Formats: sequence, C-alpha cells, structure tokens
Amino acid sequence: MAETFRNPEFQGNYGKMPQFSRKFQEYTTLILSYLISFTFYRRRDLASADIRRIAVIKLDHIGDVILSIPAIANLRAHFPRAYICMIVNSSSKLIASYIPHLDEILCYDARFFDRSGSLRMLDFPRGLRFAREMRKRDFDLIVDLRGSFASLLYAAIAKSRFRIDRGTYLIQRKLGKTSLKSEHEAEVNLDILARAGVPTPLRNLSLDLPQEDMDSADVLLGNNNQHSTIIAMHPGGPSLLKQWPAERYAQLADHLSREYNARIILVGGKGEEQIARSIVSEMNENVTDLSGQTRLGQLAAVLQKTDLFIGNDSGPMHLAAACGTRVIGLFGPTSPQRFGPYGKHCAALRMEEDCPPCMQDKCKRPGYRCIDRISVDDVTVLIRQIMSLS
Repeated sequence: MAETFRNPEFQGNYGKMPQFSRKFQEYTTLILSYLISFTFYRRRDLASADIRRIAVIKLDHIGDVILSIPAIANLRAHFPRAYICMIVNSSSKLIASYIPHLDEILCYDARFFDRSGSLRMLDFPRGLRFAREMRKRDFDLIVDLRGSFASLLYAAIAKSRFRIDRGTYLIQRKLGKTSLKSEHEAEVNLDILARAGVPTPLRNLSLDLPQEDMDSADVLLGNNNQHSTIIAMHPGGPSLLKQWPAERYAQLADHLSREYNARIILVGGKGEEQIARSIVSEMNENVTDLSGQTRLGQLAAVLQKTDLFIGNDSGPMHLAAACGTRVIGLFGPTSPQRFGPYGKHCAALRMEEDCPPCMQDKCKRPGYRCIDRISVDDVTVLIRQIMSLS
C-alpha cells in the first residue's frame, strides 16, 4: 500500500539548520553560481539554438517545485522536441511525477533542504557522484532554478553549451543590471527564462493526476447531494508561527457551513491530525476530517473536486492552486508577494501592517504571532469576493 501523505514541512523543519548557516549557504551558493556562469558560460543565442536535452534543477520544497510548473511549460513550448529531465529532492519526487511536459525525474537530496539533519553541508564525494552521473546524460541546457553544492559542481564539469541559473539572475538584479518585475517565485522563474531569450507566455499551473487517485477521491468524498459547496481547510503548516489559530478555523468552518450550505473538509499530512481533532472538537456543525488519511495524489484529487481551499502557507496551499481550485492563503511571517498562491482565482491574506515579513521561525517579540492579526471576519470578506468570481 502506498504511504499516507506526510507533510514534510510540518513541525518547524528549518530548526535543523541555524539561521546564520542557512543564510551563509544560500548566499555562497548564489555567488558561486554567478561566478561559474561567468567563467564557463558565455552569452549565446539560446532562443534559436538546437536544444536536444534539458536539465531543470529545482532542489526545493514541494510548494516551490509546484511554482516551477509555468517555467517547465514554457520550456516545453519553446523546445517541443527536447528531452526534459527534472532534478528534485526525494521529498518532491512524487509531486514532480504529476507535472506535465517532463520525460524523466532524478533525485538529489540537497543539504539546505534536508530535514533529517543527517547530511553534511559540503559532501564532496556525494556531489561528485551526482555530477558524474549527470554529465553522462550530455545535457545541452542546464536550468538551475535554486542551486546547491552538487548542482554547482555539475555546472563546473558539465559539457552543456548553455546554462540559465537563479544565482546569476539575482546577482545581476542586485547590481542593477536587471529590474524586478515581480517578487513572486513563479514569476522569478519565468523572468530567469525570459532574460535568457526563452519566451514565457504561459502562466498556468497544472498537474496530471492518475485516474486511480481521482477515483479514490470520489470514494473519500462520498455522497455530496445535500451540500451545494465543498470547502477544504488545511490548518497545519511548517511552523507554529505560520498556523492560524485552530479555534478560528472552527468558527470559520461553522459559519461557512451555515452560510454556504458547505461541506467542510479538513486535510493535512501525517503529524497534523491533532490540529484537525482540536478543530472538530470546537465545531457545532458537521465536518469531514481527512487529515493524515490521504496519499499526495489522493489529496490533490480531493482538492481538485472542492470549490474553495483555505489554509496556511504550506505545500497543500500550492497544491490546491495547481489543481485549479479557488485558494485563500493565510500568511504570517512569510511574504505573500513571494510565496502566495499562484493562479487566476487565488488570493493571499496578511493583516500585519507594522512588521514586514521576516521569513523567520521564531519571532523576536516573545509570544507574538503576526498571523493572529487575521480575524474570522477578515477571511469571510475575502471569501465572498473570491466565491463571486466565475
């Protein structure tokens, strides 16, 4: 039996690496990426080149991998006959398998996104093995949308003619050589391609879900004849500071159940069941609790069949957006401008006005949670707006 979906971002995984170490590794990687491109790669006419094999490297979280889908779609549209391979963390392999346009998926677990604490920061032998394995594939184009020690090592010894990378793009932005069109991660990925000469007209997220999971979602949801609307809620998240209070989810769920005759579905991965149980215990209306009971594909299929998703900043929020569902993301310490749900009928809500997004897992103000500034009324107002969209 396939493993039940686990939310790999749950319970403060960033705590495995000190903030200074994370920042040092991130900026070092960006600078080295820029230097490698400047030293080994020259500006060429990529747009009209004969590209046969493409490697897209996105060693990142599930949500960030989802936000790379428009970039992959544009690569496929511009190089329709190319063989496209995507390199992701092991935790993102399954979601990558649902992305259209890919011919192959390979895994490499980057230290920066390791959640076990078992990987060394600079594992030269492991990185060298990865680089040698990738070199055998003889890629014409490397598209590095995140960067890691291994992908930098590969770029240094690869025989590829072209390389597009996030590090060079961000360094050029810092130097004022390119302007910022949008902070959003999906748009940054597209701008990286556009600056290299690849047209980027496509903006949609999409996933190709197995029919087995679609059928399984029908079984999980069962009969819905008595409800006019299905609303999914994800109260979990990667850290406590990102989690809107459970009692407010309960109040909101009761309100929506009555106002929209809605069936409320609670979703989440393994490790998030207790949050859902606390919401159920405080509700007066009926609710369906699927937390900890779905595989990733089943969860995506369930979300595709819902009319609205409401949740904290996490992988399931981006998954819902990729399924074409209306999405409202609730934000605290992270930036909705960078990481908000991406799509036509998606919206992000952050009510903190005095403190800008800090991207931290611990607040410098003891006991303070900026996500608590969002009230139930704030969410209901936004729900009325987004539910009126056709």
